[in-house]
Amino acid sequence: ILTPHQSEFQSLFHIPISDLSLDEKKSVLKETASQYSSIIHLKNVNDLISDGSSLVEVIGGNAGLTKGGTGDVLAGVISALNTKNTQLHSCINASIILKKSAEDVYANTHFWYNTSDLVLQIPKTMKNILQPTLS
Repeated sequence: ILTPHQSEFQSLFHIPISDLSLDEKKSVLKETASQYSSIIHLKNVNDLISDGSSLVEVIGGNAGLTKGGTGDVLAGVISALNTKNTQLHSCINASIILKKSAEDVYANTHFWYNTSDLVLQIPKTMKNILQPTLS
């Protein structure tokens, strides 16, 4: 599992993607994941995740996710989920959890949150996502 942002993707694979259209990025990502027999989780405003045969786009989050350390948090959540799930599903769910957590912490602090605030929010967000609403 690789979790680059666009610049890291370009450095790793020597493929300039920042000026490509979304459809072109999706195609390049899928081809690259297939070529390297890996899962690539391209971090962006909307994350793109591919295992080479399928591709998923995860929408959400906010600019607070561009702060240092948030990619490490993503990698940790992916790793934790991967203990009981497939790699692809771990990446997709980690992206959803992280983006929703960023939205939840933003609701209280706007962009004045740091990575540790995000880490503390993740279990709360997961509980809200997974716990059925009781009436």
